[in-house]
Amino acid sequence: MGITQNKLLTVVKSISLEHLESGLNAEEAESLWKEADLNHDGILSESEAKSLLKNLNLTIMERLRKAMSDLDQYLQSDELLKEWMKECDENQDGKITKDEFLKMVMSGHAVDTIPKILLDSIHGIEEQSEKKRKRQVEDQAKEDSDKEEEEEEKEEEETFESELKKVKFTTLV
Repeated sequence: MGITQNKLLTVVKSISLEHLESGLNAEEAESLWKEADLNHDGILSESEAKSLLKNLNLTIMERLRKAMSDLDQYLQSDELLKEWMKECDENQDGKITKDEFLKMVMSGHAVDTIPKILLDSIHGIEEQSEKKRKRQVEDQAKEDSDKEEEEEEKEEEETFESELKKVKFTTLV
């Protein structure tokens, strides 16, 4: 029994950069640190950092291998075979003739099932990434605006205090 189309979407998402950019979980990160920080001083030397980077890359590659294995499993699933047979078999007799095969493959209709599923799911991932990026830009703009307002308020306070000192000085003289 093969894996479901939902599993395929999960696999595609796991291959995506968005997933890889989301980082490691706490357990994975802690394990990598412990392996690299050989003298347990809480600081990585250059050689320790090199070791950590190597292990981090291996962890990412393992994630990609797992995702590709899951994708391969789907591509060889009975579920996909049944979908493909249904699309190719025009007269629904349970068999694919050479003419049915050539017609479907040459029109791209039967062959594009998987790429379409992949592209649709990747498009969804890209949209999520773009939304995240826009939120980050908006958050940064708001943060910059807030800083600017704080600086303006500080300048106004300093100007007010300066003017107040001038008034006090003038009053005293």
